[in-house]
Amino acid sequence: MNQRVLDILEFQKIKDKLASFAASEPGKARAREISPSHHEAKVERGLAETQEAVQVLTKRSRPALVGIRDQEKDFKRLALGGTLTIEQIVYLGDSLRGVQYLKDYFSEEAPPALMGTLVDKLTPLRGLREKIERTFESDQEVSDQASPALAQIRQSMVQKKEEVRRKLNSFVTGDSQKYLQDNLVTIRAGRYVIPVKQENKSSIKGLIHDTSSSGATVFIEPLAVVELNNQLRELENKERQEIHRILQELSDQLAENLPVLKQNNYAMVELDFIFAKGRLALEEKAIKPRISQEKKLKIDQGRHPLLDPRKVVPIDLDLGYDFNSLIITGPNTGGKTVSLKTTGLLILMAQAGLFVPAGPNTVIPLVHEIYADIGDEQSIEQNLSTFSSHMVNIVDILSKITDQDLVLFDELGAGTDPTEGAALAMTIIDKMRERGILTMATTHYNQLKVYALETPGVANAGMEFDLETLSPTYRLRIGTPGKSNAFEISRRLGLGEDYIQAAKSFIHSDSLKFEDVLEGLERERQDLSRKNQAEEAKQREIEALKARLQREVEKSERQRDRILDQANEKAEKILREAKEQADLALLELKDIQASMASQEEKRLQQTRNYLGENLRSLAKKNKKGLVIEKVARPIEDVKVGDTVFSKSLQQKGQVLELPDKQGNVLVQLGILKMSLPVNSLTYAESQEEARGRVQTKSMISKKSKNFKTELDLRGQTFEEAKIQLEKYIDDAYLSGMPSVRIIHGKGTGALREKVRNFLHHYQPVKKIEDAKMNEGGYGVTIAYLN
Repeated sequence: MNQRVLDILEFQKIKDKLASFAASEPGKARAREISPSHHEAKVERGLAETQEAVQVLTKRSRPALVGIRDQEKDFKRLALGGTLTIEQIVYLGDSLRGVQYLKDYFSEEAPPALMGTLVDKLTPLRGLREKIERTFESDQEVSDQASPALAQIRQSMVQKKEEVRRKLNSFVTGDSQKYLQDNLVTIRAGRYVIPVKQENKSSIKGLIHDTSSSGATVFIEPLAVVELNNQLRELENKERQEIHRILQELSDQLAENLPVLKQNNYAMVELDFIFAKGRLALEEKAIKPRISQEKKLKIDQGRHPLLDPRKVVPIDLDLGYDFNSLIITGPNTGGKTVSLKTTGLLILMAQAGLFVPAGPNTVIPLVHEIYADIGDEQSIEQNLSTFSSHMVNIVDILSKITDQDLVLFDELGAGTDPTEGAALAMTIIDKMRERGILTMATTHYNQLKVYALETPGVANAGMEFDLETLSPTYRLRIGTPGKSNAFEISRRLGLGEDYIQAAKSFIHSDSLKFEDVLEGLERERQDLSRKNQAEEAKQREIEALKARLQREVEKSERQRDRILDQANEKAEKILREAKEQADLALLELKDIQASMASQEEKRLQQTRNYLGENLRSLAKKNKKGLVIEKVARPIEDVKVGDTVFSKSLQQKGQVLELPDKQGNVLVQLGILKMSLPVNSLTYAESQEEARGRVQTKSMISKKSKNFKTELDLRGQTFEEAKIQLEKYIDDAYLSGMPSVRIIHGKGTGALREKVRNFLHHYQPVKKIEDAKMNEGGYGVTIAYLN
């Protein structure tokens, strides 16, 4: 598209608005690169992407688009075998985390087709990402755990520094204290020194590293710590070498995965861009227009996307159906130019793959170019009048335009003699009409209104004007020309009637009659419009009541169906469980029957006879002298079902009946039922054991009821959090919790790693995993308990 036309129609502002919805700088840059296209496949794909984003965003929250950066320089450095800095590697790790977030976002519900193609290109490289996260405390610091060698070096450095401080503290607190300017240890040129008064510098044997600005203090490294400082510098050098080795190793691994990193970056930027298109569409309440290859334009309730949505007045118009040329007339500041710009801008947006703020019946043609002559084109530098400047543009347009283009003329023929200007305007429009070019033009000339009424393929349109309030309504009316209303406005503003009539005398009677006819038509149209609006309001009220009634009927039917479904499900469940129990019982009976052969039945009968004889013998012995002894601590408040122990019979039993008047209670002892005195029975376990068991159950029940299912450790060091975490997991385990949430936040990841390491090795914990994206993601760990 011609850049001048894009500027006139303010397409750049649309691109800036789109960019504001992108989450990353590369995404914003991608948004600012869009341009209209007349290739149907490209336009349809762009609109389909926007539609997919709208569908996803309507169903779910926005994805976490993180870690998207301009990584081109990093990729080039990796391709050349270079070593990345800590910050660059950490940023690439963040990018891989962002890839994982997007994969997780689409894991619950598969993405639509076009977005799915991009999601399939994403590879999280989880092992490499986790290694990067373990290696760095922040984007400036390598973790002690990056390698065993680094951990050992740093531990040695700590010990060496402590040894240096102890040596220097002997100077600060000992006999040499009197020579010092301050009782402290400081660092100069990377070496530990003490501040000595200038006049006492010869009293401290050592190396001078610096002097204060006043000259009163010299900073001396005592000879006693020179060797220790040297050793410390050697360790620092080893630390730098080890860090460089670690960075080189990670850079090599990143270089090996460079194609994947580039593909990830491309896919994430594209997804950011597509989601930005979806967010813009939702913000503007925009729709996907139908694309036409047949030069047909229909705008249904189109709104200019850069005007205040609370104040903008929608327009309706069409071109390419019954007419190809539309002449718009009406008063100044009535909205004629805005109608042109709205039309042009909506076409540009649709051809750039963006939804348009309009109604669902909108149809956009695939025009190759939009040519526009809009606004005050006066050029002082070129010594051109407004008319001349307009004609320069029009001549240029006429030399380039084809029948696949759209042309927008604002105040065509203005700026010169009205008669000549109108004649030129009619000629230009007639040439456009003959070539079948879609044309819109605004004008004040009555001659063009008459021309549109008389010429096939040309239609009038007027900007509505409220004669009661003397203000424009900004509504576009197709088929009726607009009226300038200069006399009426002047009369309402106080111009005398004699001036009005005198002015009319200068106008040709035919023109006056034409204006009067237009005024009468406009009044009739407005009266009819008000009646139609009243009828439409009544119809809408009726439709709303019908819809409400229909919803209530459907709601009642759904409730009825739900109740029936629930009842059927419950009945089916009862029948299914009963059948399963019956089948199980039948199987058990069959097993018993199969195992009981005739010989076994005989043996069972023999056993029964034997037991019967023993019981009879026992009963005789009892009559003859079996003594049922009292026990020291008999049971109290005996209840049916209690498990008791008979010391005399050395057997456990279960109470079947409460004691009778003689204090005897019926007890089931194995296959034998006996009546025994209550005072001969004890509990099968001591009351203390039973009470302890009840108290334990009560404590666990109480814990379960009051237990919180998550623990927040954010803002704590691991040393602070460890005791609290250990107690919390123990309580959760005792309470029977299947899983708990540990909130440690994201930050540098140090607390997360230590918490996860602790949980991984803690016995009650079965496994751990990150929370879902919408439940905290990387900042929350779910611990499943044994």
